Amino acid sequence: MSDTLPSHAQAVIVGGGIAGANLAYHLAKRGWRDVVILERQQLSSGTTWHSAGNVTRLVTGLNTMRHHAYAGDLYSRLEAETGQHVGWRECGRVILARTEARVAELHRLKTTGRALGIDMHIISPREVEEKVPVIQAKDAIGAIWCPSDGRVNATDLLAALIKSARQGGLRVFENTGVTGFRTKGGRVTGVVTDKGEIATEVVINCAGLWGRQIGAMAGVTVPLYAVEHFYLLTKPIPGVKPDMPTFRDPDGLIYGREDVGGLLAGCFDKNAKALPLERIPTDFSFSLLNEDWDQFEPYMETAIKRIPALETAEVRMLLNGPESFTPDGNPIVGEAPGLRGYFVMAGMNSAGVTSTASIGRALADWIVEGHPCEDLSDLDLRRFGDFHGGEAFLKTRVSEIPSFHFFIHDAGHDFQNGRDMRLSPLHGRLAARGAHSSSAFGWERPTWFGENGKTHAEATATECHAAANGVALFDRTSLGKALVQGPDAGALLQSLCANDVSLAPGEARATAFLDARGHVAALPVIVRLDGDSWLVLSAAEQTTRDRDWIARHAPATARVAVSDASAAWGALGLRGPAAGKLLASLGGEPRNSGPVELGYAPVRAVKDAFGDDWLLLTPTEFAAGLYDSIVAADLAPVLAGSLASEALRLADGRPAWGLDVTDQTHALSASLGDLVDAKKRETFLGSSALVVAKPPATIRRTFTVAGDGARPQAAAPILLRNKVIGTVTSAAWAPHLDRMLVMAQVPARAGAGLVVDAEGQERALEPR
Repeated sequence: MSDTLPSHAQAVIVGGGIAGANLAYHLAKRGWRDVVILERQQLSSGTTWHSAGNVTRLVTGLNTMRHHAYAGDLYSRLEAETGQHVGWRECGRVILARTEARVAELHRLKTTGRALGIDMHIISPREVEEKVPVIQAKDAIGAIWCPSDGRVNATDLLAALIKSARQGGLRVFENTGVTGFRTKGGRVTGVVTDKGEIATEVVINCAGLWGRQIGAMAGVTVPLYAVEHFYLLTKPIPGVKPDMPTFRDPDGLIYGREDVGGLLAGCFDKNAKALPLERIPTDFSFSLLNEDWDQFEPYMETAIKRIPALETAEVRMLLNGPESFTPDGNPIVGEAPGLRGYFVMAGMNSAGVTSTASIGRALADWIVEGHPCEDLSDLDLRRFGDFHGGEAFLKTRVSEIPSFHFFIHDAGHDFQNGRDMRLSPLHGRLAARGAHSSSAFGWERPTWFGENGKTHAEATATECHAAANGVALFDRTSLGKALVQGPDAGALLQSLCANDVSLAPGEARATAFLDARGHVAALPVIVRLDGDSWLVLSAAEQTTRDRDWIARHAPATARVAVSDASAAWGALGLRGPAAGKLLASLGGEPRNSGPVELGYAPVRAVKDAFGDDWLLLTPTEFAAGLYDSIVAADLAPVLAGSLASEALRLADGRPAWGLDVTDQTHALSASLGDLVDAKKRETFLGSSALVVAKPPATIRRTFTVAGDGARPQAAAPILLRNKVIGTVTSAAWAPHLDRMLVMAQVPARAGAGLVVDAEGQERALEPR
């Protein structure tokens, strides 16, 4: 390893664990020859060294499965490439199911795997026992088998990645602590260490459970927090062989594999024990926490029932090592809002060995090319706000994240801890009317209304019928609201919007932001408040991202300020043929200008925003009074939640950013209709890419699923003549139409004969 810090580097990676190693490896593959890793202790000494090393393709979610699949592909050839042993074994994996709901989830895993060409098989409990003889599976009712899952030795793997990267110019500095960063004009310019400074324009925070602390040094919020994480190691057990498949029993929150002839049996525990950084010694290196048998005991009992040999096995140790988790259980990746050149790759949620391979490749591409080259929208750091980095919130939330990974997530299912962070002015009133809420960017947002003992399906049906035939009321306060003001605000937005937003005060228009490639960066609604003030409305989860997009594209000389005004405005949506009549009964003249008075409230009435006939914006302090006036009207609306909103969105054929379109979707392929004005006189970001673009190979379409049977979900493959040609991006049952609807990206020339794989059942698709 090197001794003297260079004065300059092309990129500096903070952290020498598996994340930093994978990123360095892929930057070297992209031809970057001047990369530095700074490690506070020694390579792999944080959490990598005690990783179980499981590499699994059997995970929920299309994007996650795609990322995980690459890990097996890379690690299986890395030893031949580098000459360094990595301990790769393609032993396969089984996942057991004890309930019908879990069996259905396994079928969904299989269909997602089919979309990606990954070989998976539904097998019987008896076949599980044949593949893993130490397992007792008589209480299981189903299982799934993935033969290409495997395992590695994490420290050997890291050594191989580093060896390859060093051949490409990587320099590593161990026992070097980062103490700060240099910035200028909203860009990182250098790294300060206890051994000197390095000038650089690219920093990547790969500091693992120290990532939040390292981010704070640069003013960047990195919402992750450590918990105590356990697995048991035994001495050799008869019948346990090196090629034994790994296994998971998600209903029991346990997993395991062979380890030196014995067993490694771990858990993803409920009420995990949060671990503040101050409890971790500053010299923490190749270290563990104290054994905690009280915490592990319930899972030990489950493991013994699943693997009877554990009852008499000799225990080597109960390993308790810290692992960092994030508020939603997804990794944190991407460039920091407000600080160019500062990237984050952290919060791997105890899946770092698997996750960091593809994420390292994707982030390396982003750094080199200047934009993401594959879909990272669900991992983007900008899905969080600064409030997500609060100590009290993180400590509370992460205690349920480990077990959350193993749960079956039904409609409306959400986290239980760290809730009630941001409350709409209507929250108490809606709760009294039976609102079941889920969290959206910290807001409590109604999902469905369970008055009179209705189930979520019954409630959603009532709400959709009201929106289609009468009038429904939605609380839209969770929408992101960026305030853009100043003499150049209008010109800036006109240069970013693919639609004409030369609006009069009070007018509004839905549009799209595109990047220079013509790909879709956002789907906002622009509202002009007055001469120099504009609101940019976004889906809640895109609040930080869209605000950052506007700010980073503002010229340095522009007389404009961009701020978050989300909490300053309440928002209510009215949808249905009777919406206008209801507003008229309150004395308001429905028009797409304003403000108007409804009751005592000054209101900006925005037409056709986010699927509502009218979106009513009012200062927060007036929102509750406005709500009271609306629900007291003779034509009282039905209260509706996000499940109904999603069904209505699919019925309208409106895409959602992050689901149906992302920054990897070209605008022509996204089929955005009147969100893009091809005749707009002013040029805008991405307009030149539209002019030269060829006709799209794929397009976004909405389909009705024919007949009855299993209902497809997002990530289900779409087939033509038994060949996968696309995937479902979003799906919902539309009770007001008595139809199952899906949105998908399919070949532009695809005609009749399309079918969707719905949990193993192939159902015909009809264009909508």
